[in-house]
Amino acid sequence: MKFEAYNVDKTVVRNKLAEAGIRCEIEGYSHSIRNHLKIIHDCSITGNRTFELISPILNGEDEFTELMTVCNVIKPMQNQSKQSLSTNRRKTRQ
Repeated sequence: MKFEAYNVDKTVVRNKLAEAGIRCEIEGYSHSIRNHLKIIHDCSITGNRTFELISPILNGEDEFTELMTVCNVIKPMQNQSKQSLSTNRRKTRQ
């Protein structure tokens, strides 16, 4: 799963996720698959402070439960003025 964002401070997102018990790292751009959430710069969208929040491959119920926690953490940030978070399902190679 991928969340795209602009006008949202990625450090705040990382810290809020950590408070909720979700491991998230701010990393440089790469296509590497991690076992944790990662935040990378996103130049495909316009705005200030753009980034993607990318989940690891979700395989089981625990991962989807964690994803729901992530959604609950970031949803209030979306409702703040001039900020946006959107989601996309990532395609994975088989």
